[in-house]
Amino acid sequence: MLTDAVKIYSLGARSASVPLKAEVLAKINVTSGRRGGNIGLLKDGRIDWPLLLRRKAFSKERDQTNGLIARAQNQAAQGQIDAEILEDLISAANELQRRLTNLAKTLRDDATWTPTMYLDAKSWLNQLDDALKVLQQPDAAAYLTGKYAARGSTVAELVQYMKHNGLQFAPCLAGGEAAYMALYRALRDYDTEGGSAVRPRR
Repeated sequence: MLTDAVKIYSLGARSASVPLKAEVLAKINVTSGRRGGNIGLLKDGRIDWPLLLRRKAFSKERDQTNGLIARAQNQAAQGQIDAEILEDLISAANELQRRLTNLAKTLRDDATWTPTMYLDAKSWLNQLDDALKVLQQPDAAAYLTGKYAARGSTVAELVQYMKHNGLQFAPCLAGGEAAYMALYRALRDYDTEGGSAVRPRR
């Protein structure tokens, strides 16, 4: 739907000023589309660990990851993230994946965690891997500093910003479903109004 909106914008049909709320755009993830990945998990500077990984048994890897991400975000503000920090982050993420897999192998009837907790943790770690893919890209700093973000008070402004910066929408993460639905409806309304404005009359 963004592709259609860009076409409408390029044709000059900008009368459809469909409004967008800032709280909606804050939940929308974007990507330059160059090498995949999704920065969504890290973009707001706060890391919400899943319940299973908040256990004391994972405290070492959790504290290490939190510290490394904070350093990466600070360095991003300066324009570049050290390779050593990225390597340590990847190692920490791999260790978390390994330990979570080993935990699943030891599931017993008296376990104090559930398969749902495991699946939530696994999904979260996959999202962390996606975020680390973005941090390895040359333009990683643009994601953490907010340059690469969904911006605009109307759909037309959002489309202009996305087009100008070569951005695409990235997949929704847990908790962002309502925002993505609201954006979908706004884009649909924009496409409907704008399409009518540029459609040739018979």
